[in-house]
Amino acid sequence: MSLNEQCSEYEGGEILVNTFLANGKAVFEVEYDDPFSGHMTDRSRCCDQTNAWGFNSTEMPLDLDGGRWPCR
Repeated sequence: MSLNEQCSEYEGGEILVNTFLANGKAVFEVEYDDPFSGHMTDRSRCCDQTNAWGFNSTEMPLDLDGGRWPCR
């Protein structure tokens, strides 16, 4: 199992596909929104990509103060 953060934003997901998923392991991934810096995840692009990879992904606020938007 792998727990990953921000792989969609930083383009690190393909290595997880080739290692964990290729060996039958689950990948859980989270993308964060940070309204203080102005960074907001493009949920449709992120979810399209992580769903295509086969990850279990969700989007959450950076300070974890509520809200969770799963891709599936």
